[in-house]
Amino acid sequence: MACKDCPPAGGTFRMGQSSPLGTDIVSDDVAAAEQPAPTKNEERCIQDLVIQDIQTRKAIGLERYGTLLQPFNGRDALVDAYQEALDLCQYLRQVIEERDRAKTASVFRAATDEPTGR
Repeated sequence: MACKDCPPAGGTFRMGQSSPLGTDIVSDDVAAAEQPAPTKNEERCIQDLVIQDIQTRKAIGLERYGTLLQPFNGRDALVDAYQEALDLCQYLRQVIEERDRAKTASVFRAATDEPTGR
């Protein structure tokens, strides 16, 4: 269902289909996208990065609010979490849209031999 305040979603292509330019594009159907199994590599594990981020957020919260996040603090944690999740969904979808448009623009430039940097 389209949002009355949003422009129409670009394209009708779906995962695994080729665009007129001959390349696969992600399109608007990312919710049903299948992905390959992860490949082991030498990068830092995400869990360690998340632990570091939590420690940083703990310090920020203590500085900003003068207390750590604790139960029975007078707030509805479910409402707080839900609102944060809604924001997260929007940020994630923004990144997906920007990535896909950049990929499509790059393919278009390559297909038309348009010089980059214009």
